[in-house]
Amino acid sequence: MPAQELLTLWDFRRAKNLKQSDIADFLGTTPSYVSLVENGSSKFSDENIDRILLHWGPEGLVPAYARLLALANRLVLDGYLAANNFANETYIFYDYLPFDVVNNIKHARIGITQDIADKLVTHFPFVNKDWLLTGNGDMFKDVTVEERMANLEERLDRIEAKVDEILKLLSSAQNVHSKK
Repeated sequence: MPAQELLTLWDFRRAKNLKQSDIADFLGTTPSYVSLVENGSSKFSDENIDRILLHWGPEGLVPAYARLLALANRLVLDGYLAANNFANETYIFYDYLPFDVVNNIKHARIGITQDIADKLVTHFPFVNKDWLLTGNGDMFKDVTVEERMANLEERLDRIEAKVDEILKLLSSAQNVHSKK
């Protein structure tokens, strides 16, 4: 597996229930170096990444960005998010997460943290937070159709409010322009 396809080290450790010292001992380095890799200040060589994957195995692990893409596609297909074309990018999350956060996940500089998962689950409460964090389990919690519809109605109300706000801004801009 090429390095850029590897989920973040933090995600990997969490999914495999490993400590920094487990990886450090295996590679013959220090836990503080593993910490530097996890926070993006340093990186492992492709050889070390391959050694880690061969030793602990990649099975069942889904990279953080792949999870965001899968969620985006599912939310579009289920009608919770609108996209001009099929959600092949996670731009549709920019209303919920800062651009730099999504970009850092995309480039494997960070994983999906507890804070990021909390923000997404706030907007989409039927999403399984454990799946977001680890890739384990089902994408969605077991919720009733009524619960999903209630969430969709809340989202439609917010969208209507945004549309009204935009129409008012356009109207005032036209008034300013017509006075010139």
